[in-house]
Amino acid sequence: MLAESAERRARTDETLSRAEIRGELRDSLPVLTTGLVPAAILGLARLGDIPGLWAQFVAETYITVRLALTGFVIERIGGQRPSCRTFFIGVLLAAVGLTVSVLKAVLGSHRRTGSRHGYAGTMASKNGRRRKPQPEFRNVALSDALQTQDMAAVAFALRHGPTVVPLMRAGERDDPLDAGEVWTYRNPETGQVALLLFSDAAHKPETLPPAVALQDPAWLLRFLTAHREQLTTVFFDIAGPHALQATPDDLIEALTIRG
Repeated sequence: MLAESAERRARTDETLSRAEIRGELRDSLPVLTTGLVPAAILGLARLGDIPGLWAQFVAETYITVRLALTGFVIERIGGQRPSCRTFFIGVLLAAVGLTVSVLKAVLGSHRRTGSRHGYAGTMASKNGRRRKPQPEFRNVALSDALQTQDMAAVAFALRHGPTVVPLMRAGERDDPLDAGEVWTYRNPETGQVALLLFSDAAHKPETLPPAVALQDPAWLLRFLTAHREQLTTVFFDIAGPHALQATPDDLIEALTIRG
């Protein structure tokens, strides 16, 4: 609308009438809502207890549908009757947008899993024998929550998914009750102890011990409760890409909330 008004002034020294301004605003409404609605969905996920992955899915679905309707909107604004050709072009455009979204999700998942050699659960042992495939050492919902730095989403992910825990000593394979010895960092100057947790084993720095465990919410709650006096702080994905710090009391409270 501003460009239209500037062009009118440059050519005729006239300004847009109120009716013309209303028409320009009406014509720009599809473009405005296409960007504002997904932004509002992602904003609500950032402020509320909505997982970032679901918010992203809803936002991208909305954009895909709007892409499919692009031809109809253009012909309506131009005063023309929508045609089958317009419909097929819109579907093709939506298919391209959907393909881009799927590729982004697949490539992002591949980047997060990455190479996982050097921790418990690798596919091959030192003697070259292949082992049975192990479960993936990651929590996608927690990774998404850390990306938005949303504590409510982090709490939800911790209550409903596993956490990657670095180990000083891995548990004995023949003893299902042996969870191993958890690795913690002690500051040599202050003596304060920090627990390091990860949303994905690929985010664990190579300077830490190689073994990790995939622990459920109940185990994490028991560990934090038992060691809350010794632990000073808890770091998530301390080496990035989206680090977060919390106190043991905050995490205990988050893990005991229902829902």
